[in-house]
Amino acid sequence: LVGRSSELFNNRITDLQCIALLEVLEAISTVETINISYNRIGDTAASAISRFLEAHDAIKTFDISFNRLSTEGMTTITNGLRNNTTLQVFNVSGNPIGNEGGMQLAEMLQMNNSMKAIHLNDCELGAESLIAFSTVLLTNVSLEEIHLSNPRLASLQGETLIHFATMLLSNTTLINLDLSKNKIRDNQLEHLTEALKRNKTLKILNLRGNEIAVQGGMMIGRMLKINKALTNINLSANQIGDYGCHEIAQALQTNKQVVNLNICYNGVGALGLTSLAAALQNNTTIRSLFVWGNKFTPESADAMAVAFKTNEMLEETDIVVCYVDGVAGVAQHNG
Repeated sequence: LVGRSSELFNNRITDLQCIALLEVLEAISTVETINISYNRIGDTAASAISRFLEAHDAIKTFDISFNRLSTEGMTTITNGLRNNTTLQVFNVSGNPIGNEGGMQLAEMLQMNNSMKAIHLNDCELGAESLIAFSTVLLTNVSLEEIHLSNPRLASLQGETLIHFATMLLSNTTLINLDLSKNKIRDNQLEHLTEALKRNKTLKILNLRGNEIAVQGGMMIGRMLKINKALTNINLSANQIGDYGCHEIAQALQTNKQVVNLNICYNGVGALGLTSLAAALQNNTTIRSLFVWGNKFTPESADAMAVAFKTNEMLEETDIVVCYVDGVAGVAQHNG
């Protein structure tokens, strides 16, 4: 029942239709997954959603992303979530629930012990609600992934990273942390990388689209020489440059945990890309590498071609090396 599907695009579910649908589904005890994303569902349906989530004892995944729920609607829905003991994945991304709606969800997580993943991208969250989530994760032992991309941060950006860093020093449950588009800068990132040197459980870190520059890239590289848990790192759309990439490449010479690395669109030139190619010749762990949108020269493109031939474990990349009159260049590879 995804509203952007070709079948429903011109007949998206409204509040009244959602209420009727949930009344029917409430009587079907075997329903485990509901996806009503990309529709026209707003606060009028919130009470019905809350009742459904409180009463249904089999539902495991509920996706209502990219609808029209506001703070008021989310406050109502959290009342049902507090008493739910089966829901594992809740996706409310793309709803303008605001900072107060985020605070209500954070409070709910203090009581809910079944939730494993919560998606809150593009929800107009504020710094206060981000801090609330990081605080809850000091004691919540069920949540394994949290997605907090693109909040509305006018202030306290640095303070939010301090709180997440503190959380990572003690949390042993969280596996996936998405802080993409959080306006993170190098001086703030340092808190996170220092904590990750000691964290032993986080596996997936998404820092796409922040304001991480050369020093931040170098911090990540130094962290990867120590961290033994991270497997997936997304740094795309930052500006780590040559020296940031070089430090990460140096770490990959010995790091045996990172499987997927994305450094697309980072202003990396010949030095960084050649260092990365050299690391690939020794690294047998990397399975996917995304580097499109950087500044390839013929020399760095040729070095990458040699690395691709040498490294038999690499399964996926977003570039293909081409030779024209013996001169190497790269083209985007879309799979």
